[in-house]
Amino acid sequence: MSSPTIVLPGQPLGPSATNIPGAGSHIHAGHIYSSLAGPLSKSSTSKATSQATLTVSRPSGILIPETGTTVLGRITRTNPRQANLSILALGPSGEHTCRDSFPAIIRQQDIRATEIDKVKVAESFRVGDVVRATVISLGDERSYFCSTAKNELGVVMAVSESGNQMVPVSWREFLDEKTEARELRKVAKPVRRRALKHRSIMAVPFGLEDVKFRVITLADSPVEDAKRTETAWSKMSASDATSIIDAFLDSRSASMRQERNTLERILDRHMSTVIKRWSGKNKKQRCAVLEKSWDGDMHSTNRASWIDSSVNNARVLLHRDAWLWPEINKEGLCNKQDLLTFLEARARHDPLVFTTMDVNSMDLIGSDVDSHMPTSIDNHFVVFRLLLLEVQERNMRFLVGCVMGILHDIKGNALMDSALEVYTLDVSTHNAEQESLARIVAQVPYQAPKGMDLARLRSLLSARYDATTDHICSLREDPAYYEESIQESASYRWEVIPGQDGVFPARESSDHALWNAAINDDVVGSCIALEQWVELKQQVNALQVLRKQCSGDESSQAYVQSLLRFRHFVLEVAAKLIVDIERLLGVSAPFHDFVRMNSDRTRPQSRVGRPLDKAREFLDLSCTAISEWGRVTLQHGRPGVIDELQLAIDTDSRLGAPIAPGVAVKLAGLGAMTECIRVLQLNQPLSSSYIQRHEQIAASMKADFAAFEKRCLSVKVTVALGLKDIGYGGHPEGRRLYYPIEQRRTQANVDALRAAEAVLDLVWSEFDSKIGPFSEKLAGMATGRLLSKPRSLYRTAPRVERLQASTRVSPPVYKLGDSITFGVTPLNTADGTSDYSAAVPKTKPKTKGIPNPALQPAEVDSSDSDGDVVPKVFRLNARALKVFNTMFFVVGADRTPGEVSWREILYGMAAMGFSSEKLRGSEWRFAHPERRPIIVHDPHPKSNIPYERLRRVGRRMNRVYGWEAGMFELA
Repeated sequence: MSSPTIVLPGQPLGPSATNIPGAGSHIHAGHIYSSLAGPLSKSSTSKATSQATLTVSRPSGILIPETGTTVLGRITRTNPRQANLSILALGPSGEHTCRDSFPAIIRQQDIRATEIDKVKVAESFRVGDVVRATVISLGDERSYFCSTAKNELGVVMAVSESGNQMVPVSWREFLDEKTEARELRKVAKPVRRRALKHRSIMAVPFGLEDVKFRVITLADSPVEDAKRTETAWSKMSASDATSIIDAFLDSRSASMRQERNTLERILDRHMSTVIKRWSGKNKKQRCAVLEKSWDGDMHSTNRASWIDSSVNNARVLLHRDAWLWPEINKEGLCNKQDLLTFLEARARHDPLVFTTMDVNSMDLIGSDVDSHMPTSIDNHFVVFRLLLLEVQERNMRFLVGCVMGILHDIKGNALMDSALEVYTLDVSTHNAEQESLARIVAQVPYQAPKGMDLARLRSLLSARYDATTDHICSLREDPAYYEESIQESASYRWEVIPGQDGVFPARESSDHALWNAAINDDVVGSCIALEQWVELKQQVNALQVLRKQCSGDESSQAYVQSLLRFRHFVLEVAAKLIVDIERLLGVSAPFHDFVRMNSDRTRPQSRVGRPLDKAREFLDLSCTAISEWGRVTLQHGRPGVIDELQLAIDTDSRLGAPIAPGVAVKLAGLGAMTECIRVLQLNQPLSSSYIQRHEQIAASMKADFAAFEKRCLSVKVTVALGLKDIGYGGHPEGRRLYYPIEQRRTQANVDALRAAEAVLDLVWSEFDSKIGPFSEKLAGMATGRLLSKPRSLYRTAPRVERLQASTRVSPPVYKLGDSITFGVTPLNTADGTSDYSAAVPKTKPKTKGIPNPALQPAEVDSSDSDGDVVPKVFRLNARALKVFNTMFFVVGADRTPGEVSWREILYGMAAMGFSSEKLRGSEWRFAHPERRPIIVHDPHPKSNIPYERLRRVGRRMNRVYGWEAGMFELA
């Protein structure tokens, strides 16, 4: 005997012409439909007729709530900690009536998903309210535990204190239409009624409102692949699905455009009033307007307060609003400017302009959205189209609601039919001294899309190139910097981490193998990074040329191919940086007390009895998340995993403290790659043309990157040959590199300075002699050009007796580009006077090693060269002058430098015409309209920069801009 057919409410059973409705069914438009969920039975009424009676019976047995069941119930009692619920029916619409009621409890923490500590039971439920909830626990022997912490859950029916039936008007208010009184409730999916024309909007089809989503955050373990489940939509035919999709698109498109027209008409007449009133409100008042206009719980931040949960190693589950509308949050929109920018952008531009931006803001990687689509629809763009229209339509409704909330006292025709006005919206909201890349990224969702700014992209890559160049040059010039860098590099080696027994491995006695490896890791790694930044910058240069040649036609085949090639290189470089971050973080110096090497010393592991603290645990989870999901998210154009780490570090300084300098450099490089991907996304609309072109040239792009890696390998091998056994003389042990540059020039200090400089000169002289025979392998490479380029070196002259004041020589003046490789540049003596005879030793012309004519390429990018710097005198006010006088301070026998705060550095650079932008970590980028950009690190976590570090900044300014002492005067 076959099992009976199970039908659902509303399911068609057959035409009424050939069937008779029975119990549990009804007739509508000539068809019989099921009124219940249960088994279908057919019975013939008589032998004379062929008509059958269709009956749907209730399932046998007692229906009881289970975990996950949606229920309807009535509030019977409330107190400050919980509300008592009597469960009356099962199902979202009460499809199954319970024979007996079931007691349940809704606890205070289960009422809402966000800001749980601010929830008040009395403002969410009252006795007699009908509530839709879901069972989250079977509870104890007395009551179930239920929750209303979703938008579709909450009060569905309520009676006012006057005894009148109320209607929902927002996610937290019911309205008594007779008395116009409003009462607070936790409302379940309200249908908004406002002064404008009311209309019904078609719900999202295919159950997309029930998509289960877990965002890929730093606290989460990898998201498992979603399993397709059988739903009412799964087996729908393509024609039926298409008709539903078309109906939805028509409904939402008409609603969205009407909302936009309404918003534009209101702003044309009242924008100045909106600006004035919004600017005059405090944060609490702004939040009230936003919450009232949004149909649901508005999150506090764009990550649903995930930072605290991440530090506590808790999984973060985001609700539908948080991943479809991440920009709708109190933290962003309560800002004085962002809501106004949002209003202006959406009202003045067609919704199609925001297509790419809105699609990129939706992160569907961790969702089971595909399991909700009919199997007959094999096109993932359909999902984007459906959700995109829903997002844009709701954004428009929200913005109209915000404007009407701000203009609450303007009614009727005066709202949209008054005279037009002229206004100016000032979009400059931040001081140039405090501009932040994280802040710029946070503002993007509220602004109108901008074109791809290749000039800015090139500026960012040039700054990274200059930072790497400066690091290599500083290793050559500054003994203190060399010692600090080599010790930092050595801290990542397995030899400095003990085993679980606390015993360090036996090290080879005096051959300094550890220092050989540390020097090799640092210098070789820097040279490879130099090649990567130069390659990427040259590709951006080529894109700029092609874009100009195509006259702005971004569909040109050559332009698209170059764009995709650049994107491929960025992804590959980012992948290598992700591997380096994963490799370095766990063995960096801040983690040494918490890790130990395993028995065979092949990998680090947690130290027994010494668990990570919350900050280090967060960074470890961050590293894991970036390693497993960073490449995937970047390929989809969504660098959210990487951005979240920077957001967390900017928010909580404790998270930045355990990040070692070497890891910070890698994170900064990865941040530059994410910015490249973000800019590229602006030029890749939601279409298949880019995907098809990418597939056509995929093999060619892989071959190009393989050739680039081969060139990098040649650089690696050649530089490693020059560094072989250099650790014998270049090790920092025994205070051989003690360099008291900030101390007064006593005879002992001068001797220490000169001794350290002599050691460093000897090390690099040995490097040059070894690399000389292989120098041709570096021809045409950025490393070869850098190593062969003559540069000035700061060297300490012998100490001489102070001259009389009448015969004191003027401050030293030295030029950038002096042809001195290992000698000393004529700078200053120990007491601050010039001594050219003592400073310039006679040296034999160099005939081996670098420089080598073969290393000079035919064409060199002039933007990478310092060029001939024309001396110039800058006249500054006293505050800015103090900054540069300290930066280029000449230490004498009785003069010592002071410290400068980071705020003063920002002020001084602004006085020189530079704009400042905070990048990843502690990096700041200073850009000038007529000069190359430069990257400087702030003194995190301190506020002042000591002289020894400020001097390095001055030396870098000298190498890049030719600035030196004596060029700054009081205006």
